[in-house]
Amino acid sequence: MLLTTEQINYIDYVLRNDYSFESFDDLRVELLDHIASDVELEMQNTNISFDDALPKVLYKWKDEISWDRTSKFDSVPKMVSKLWKKLDWKYNYCIIPLTAILSFTAISYSKETWLTYVMYVIGSIGLALGVYILSLFRKNRFNTVLSMYAKNQIKIYISLLALALMANLAFNYSYGDFIDRPLLFVVIQFSLTLIMRSLIMRKNIKIENQLLKVI
Repeated sequence: MLLTTEQINYIDYVLRNDYSFESFDDLRVELLDHIASDVELEMQNTNISFDDALPKVLYKWKDEISWDRTSKFDSVPKMVSKLWKKLDWKYNYCIIPLTAILSFTAISYSKETWLTYVMYVIGSIGLALGVYILSLFRKNRFNTVLSMYAKNQIKIYISLLALALMANLAFNYSYGDFIDRPLLFVVIQFSLTLIMRSLIMRKNIKIENQLLKVI
């Protein structure tokens, strides 16, 4: 018992409008296939109509496709929120050990003015790459779970890095020297995070567009 195109389009409409999958093209396409198959199976096994089968199937999926209001990502489906929490650890916190190593290494050169300029150069590279990736997102034809996560996070890190650089620069000018750098750890952390995310997402954007073109 196969669903009609109209029925499949209706499931897609429900996922977009009732379960917040509008911004996740890749996940919605995959989920649509699973739910449509479940609906067909439910209709076949229980001999009920599409209108009766769909609510039953959606109820089975509700724990994964409904909002997770206990998460900081409470405006997205629970399955997306769970993945984004894992990505937080993968892309954010794994940088901390490297940042700590670089920061402690910099202590040996704490009285060198050139270290401050290196900090600003690294921060500027992070900002430039972050802005570059955001420009790619604007040209991107599709929204995916990974790209939406990265887009939101990159905007936050660009803002925080810019504020850290300006605050440190204001500190340097206020005290008339470029030896002290109170926000060195913060600048290195945000810069490395932006650089890593940008390099990864540039490749992912290209791959995602190629894959979704054929769907």
